[in-house]
Amino acid sequence: MEALRDRDWTLACAESCTAGRLAQTLASGPGASRIFLGGVVAYTPSTKERVLAVPAEMLERPEGAVSEDVAVQMARGAADLTGADLALATTGVAGPSSDEEGNPVGRVYIALHDATAGDAEGAVRRFDFGDIGPKEVVERTVDAALILLAGHLAAQPHERSARQAQPGRRSGEGGGS
Repeated sequence: MEALRDRDWTLACAESCTAGRLAQTLASGPGASRIFLGGVVAYTPSTKERVLAVPAEMLERPEGAVSEDVAVQMARGAADLTGADLALATTGVAGPSSDEEGNPVGRVYIALHDATAGDAEGAVRRFDFGDIGPKEVVERTVDAALILLAGHLAAQPHERSARQAQPGRRSGEGGGS
């Protein structure tokens, strides 16, 4: 979180398979209320569509909500919803069984959306953790999301972006309540 504070950047998340565990982890560090703007747990396709602006066409594909495109749109939706500079998203199958679309237990996509970049870039990764139990899939997903965030921040310059200089930016809001 120090790398976010150093840049005066904010963070949000959108979660499905981690069911709030990522938000809990992000909100637990010192000074988190200045950095972490919030999170959305979007378990159902309709919530992903209504709250995070995931297009219905993406969710109706054979792989359903467990896909690279859905993860990317969930992260973008969380950034747009909260005004955060960066957003993480998780979607996958924690178990105990595969989903209706046939995605195996342990398949997870994690996306990072970077609204500070001119082209709003980011990253997305697929993980196949295997059938190691729902709790372990969730823990590994949260760890992988934090590693993705840390790697992204390590590769970024420290100067502020044009988005951060905009009047009315919501950085610094929050009080952890």
